[in-house]
Amino acid sequence: DYVTIVSSPQSATTGRAAMTRMLRDHFADISNHLERMDKLIDAFRTTPAGVAFAESWTAARNIYDRSHGPSTPPTDPPSTSEPMA
Repeated sequence: DYVTIVSSPQSATTGRAAMTRMLRDHFADISNHLERMDKLIDAFRTTPAGVAFAESWTAARNIYDRSHGPSTPPTDPPSTSEPMA
């Protein structure tokens, strides 16, 4: 059906937007839970094993973005004195 085919991209976009909104809520919930757990970790620092656990937890909570090297400013293409046809 033509109408179904024509409206399909818009329906897909609307569906993705709704899912993205839901993801934001889920990420916020998870962030809140992790912050609560971060506060509870100090209670484990009473034994050597607890200290090791707390240090491992803290190290695991640090996120390092190593996918990109140092950024370099974009360079302009060399200018030519000859006009392009």
